[in-house]
Amino acid sequence: MIKKEIVIIGLLGLVLISNTSCKGDLTSNDPDLIESLEPVEEVFVIEGAESATIKVNINRDQEAYFSLQFSDIKSNAVIENGLLIGWCIDAFKPINSNNGTYSNIKLYSTHLVEKWKPLNYLLNIGEALRQADPEISWLEIQLAIWSLRSNPKFVLDEVNIADLPGQFRRNENQPTYNEAKVREILNVVDDEYKTFDFTEQGVKFAVIAELPEDLQTLITVVKVK
Repeated sequence: MIKKEIVIIGLLGLVLISNTSCKGDLTSNDPDLIESLEPVEEVFVIEGAESATIKVNINRDQEAYFSLQFSDIKSNAVIENGLLIGWCIDAFKPINSNNGTYSNIKLYSTHLVEKWKPLNYLLNIGEALRQADPEISWLEIQLAIWSLRSNPKFVLDEVNIADLPGQFRRNENQPTYNEAKVREILNVVDDEYKTFDFTEQGVKFAVIAELPEDLQTLITVVKVK
């Protein structure tokens, strides 16, 4: 069962909403992580996944950005040890994607969290989008993820291409992705996610891996059991 450790948005003054950390104990002083997950009404620490180990590699099959090997996860109803695909929500932070190994990582469920529904809907339709349109690759999916849930805020038509990771550009200022396809994906998500049933068995949703503040915040994809 998911431990119902709900992150509560604190109030400053009368009605001023404060920055929100996904940590259940509200002890995080990382402004970047706070910004990346805000506004989040509630995310859930996964019981048994409070101290996971993650090994990160580039996904060689181009199914996603990363391949993530999870270990040290105890039995729970959300996520198991093993190899899963991965994406990131920090467009400009680094990570070691050549067997980079990170320990004592807390994992959080976004299942049924309102502000994560657009991204979770994308995770459910991404494969179908790629099958229907061969011009859509993992690059466009990752750019759509950044556009929906990035830290810092990711604005597609304002981004400096030279600042993106190497897979997304050539010759410093030439994109390897199709910007128009990213916009199409975002339009589909915006038009459809509100009517999607996120409660059905087999529906996909993101699990957040809270890495150290100077690294990319990763997400993986699991299914409702």
